[in-house]
Amino acid sequence: MKNILITGCSSGVGYAISEFFIKKGWRVLGLSRNISRLEKMKEDLGINFYSYPVDISDSDAVEKCFEMIKISCKKIDLLVNNAGIFLSKPCDSLSIKDVDRVIDTNLKGLIYTTLLSLPLLRYGSRIVYISSVSGQSGIINQSIYSASKFGVNGFFESISQELQTRGILGTAICPGGINTELWNPLNPYSNGSTKDLLQPMEMAKMVHMLASLPENMVIKNITTFPSIEWH
Repeated sequence: MKNILITGCSSGVGYAISEFFIKKGWRVLGLSRNISRLEKMKEDLGINFYSYPVDISDSDAVEKCFEMIKISCKKIDLLVNNAGIFLSKPCDSLSIKDVDRVIDTNLKGLIYTTLLSLPLLRYGSRIVYISSVSGQSGIINQSIYSASKFGVNGFFESISQELQTRGILGTAICPGGINTELWNPLNPYSNGSTKDLLQPMEMAKMVHMLASLPENMVIKNITTFPSIEWH
């Protein structure tokens, strides 16, 4: 049985990926700071869902979490760095706490989970980084969010070159607006409707497609918009 580790697994895209891969017969190792949602996921998804309550912005907590993961798991076939915080705010309204909260989760947390996963990644393993189109081109009122996602893309570009020599392949997915709790309330492209946004299950299918590629093939980047968005 293959193992997938997903951060931010308890809602939105993370939940959809967890559900989809469980149905495909994978063992899902789900990380989230929302304990009550993790408990509900264990009930809904069954015995192949392993929950790990942790705030990935807390480096000490993440290290302890991976000590537990290594006890029950000898290999990670697919790491999905999905956890993230969205922030849309004019620059003169930003606080230092806003900066810390977004960078600590979106960038530092992603780096923590990637580095701590390395002992469990083997030849043929893959890493998927859920980034954003905001990490490719700055978007108004998203300066800190964009900075975090530009950082994600830079980290991905560098470490992927190192890991490729070990047969560990990475892909960065940069989506536009997705129909999730993270994005909906401030989505400037939805016009009050969510039907034309990217859907979480569509993202889950994309991740599964990447996991199904032959070992000699890697898709480096995927940029995907809903049909109502382009920039």
